[in-house]
Amino acid sequence: MDGLHPHMVAQSGYSREEIWQMAAGLLELNGERTACHVVAMAKAASEAGQHENVALWISIADCLMHIEKLEDEPAGLH
Repeated sequence: MDGLHPHMVAQSGYSREEIWQMAAGLLELNGERTACHVVAMAKAASEAGQHENVALWISIADCLMHIEKLEDEPAGLH
């Protein structure tokens, strides 16, 4: 399981692989600030009524949370 919700992926208009690539790219560019950036982008999209973009940013956040969860697990469990 990769942490992504099928409904959000479908609503975003992107594939699971594309969303994971975007999340990885943002993490590489922004490091520790990535979560704040993603939340800000989701909020801005929501305020603008861009529902597909809200779904995309939420999906990216799901990827980041999944990565964080894997990093917190003891070695050998994932």
